[in-house]
Amino acid sequence: DTGLGFTLASSDVLQVRVTPEWSENAFVELQGEVRFPGRYPIHKGDTLRKVIERAGGVTAYAYAPGAVFMRESLQKQEEIRLEEMRSRLSEDIAKAQLVSKDDKGIGQDVSTAQQLLAQLNKTSAIGRLVIDLEKVVHGDPYYQVVLEDGDRLVIPPKRNSVTVIGEVQHPVSQLYQPDMDHWDYIANSGGTTNSADEERIYVIKANGKVLLPEESRWFASSNFSISPGDTVVVPLDADKVDQVVLWRDVSQIFYQIALGAVAVGSL
Repeated sequence: DTGLGFTLASSDVLQVRVTPEWSENAFVELQGEVRFPGRYPIHKGDTLRKVIERAGGVTAYAYAPGAVFMRESLQKQEEIRLEEMRSRLSEDIAKAQLVSKDDKGIGQDVSTAQQLLAQLNKTSAIGRLVIDLEKVVHGDPYYQVVLEDGDRLVIPPKRNSVTVIGEVQHPVSQLYQPDMDHWDYIANSGGTTNSADEERIYVIKANGKVLLPEESRWFASSNFSISPGDTVVVPLDADKVDQVVLWRDVSQIFYQIALGAVAVGSL
């Protein structure tokens, strides 16, 4: 008796087939505010929603907008981009140092670039993929995150703070207040410095998405608001650094990676 409702007889052949496209070596990892954190096997076409369901769903303390989703293939691409930035910035600094021997006025420019390079050298790629976990959890049929081997999801607990970083007098995290906009949070950080580029202030949302004022009118839109877990970034005015070629997106990428790493490391 097989225990399956039938009995085998002599010369019978029993075949136990493998689940189609199942992979014994493909896993994803869920951390943070899920009921059963851990590593879960996946098969081809598996979605993030299915794995979260296997993990018992998210807890009542989960802050879905702040979830960090990481992918190994993106991490490799991100590291290549970081290395290209390090190399380019190193070349710019070397050229500027040659000029600075005859022009002492650009010493501060070189120092600023060296600080940025030091930050980049300490930054490790995490391969974050910006996702809307709320849509995933709520079962939006038009929003599916198909998983790959090595994917990792970290769901933090609920947050009640907003962080201001960059060219402000006192970079600090502040208690979230629904009636405050980005300028209010900047004012509570002592205001901007003389090196700030106030026309290119941007916000990194809790889920990693970047909102850029020059690409939209969201600063003036009544539909936009700062949310818990958001970070207001006041960038360096690159136009004031004449002798060193500083890409504006260097600091943006640095902050995105750093904030993602902080979110993961805070659990």
